[in-house]
Amino acid sequence: MVPWRIPGQLPPRLAIRWLRGRAHRLANALDPTPGVGPLPPECLHLASVESPNPGNIFRKWAMDMHHQGKQMNALANGRSISINAGGPDRIFGLADTDLFLSLTCRPMMLDFVTEWRLSEADYAAA
Repeated sequence: MVPWRIPGQLPPRLAIRWLRGRAHRLANALDPTPGVGPLPPECLHLASVESPNPGNIFRKWAMDMHHQGKQMNALANGRSISINAGGPDRIFGLADTDLFLSLTCRPMMLDFVTEWRLSEADYAAA
């Protein structure tokens, strides 16, 4: 697992937008659209309906604004969200393994004291 840490605090809307970009990136890498990108269309084959397709799952989530709205509310209420996909994979044609991908966003409570919180006002109250 490789966490991406985003400095600062993001409002839920921007966090969902960032996740949507990562979902598109994974979808395009795992399930490329013929004619788009560097791969020639001849090397791509349609996956059967029964086979797992993590790229398609991420692509569908990235277009589902209604569900993203629910996840945005969950983030705003302090709950974690995730988009998960998986299925079987082959490692260099040598071995079968299970692949599990997850895009997760969780609110982080920051508990620290900064200089501006410690400073006192240098002006008279009005």
